[in-house]
Amino acid sequence: MKNNSVTLRGNVGTDVTLKALSNDQKLLNFNLATNENYKDKSGAWQKNTEWHRIVVWGPQAEKLAGSIEKGNEVIVEGKIVSRTYQSKDGIEKNITEIHATDVIKTVREKASA
Repeated sequence: MKNNSVTLRGNVGTDVTLKALSNDQKLLNFNLATNENYKDKSGAWQKNTEWHRIVVWGPQAEKLAGSIEKGNEVIVEGKIVSRTYQSKDGIEKNITEIHATDVIKTVREKASA
């Protein structure tokens, strides 16, 4: 069993972006929205949306760039990675990402009439 493993099912919330890095490595990223429904103290249903930054590397990044788009429902498997970087204005920032090892586009079945 892996200690750092995550599986998310949600909807692609932004257009995917594919970048070619200086070492010829490909990088794809997009934001994923996951929803949770729950009852509040008064018994009313509430919906909470969480946003996740998804990062895909290498040949899989190129493959996915042409097959997923904003609005698609996907299942993402990978690991949680936190890192620190310096913004353009020199401020140190922290970010948490999901480095995906697998992204599967789901097929929603249409309800029959």
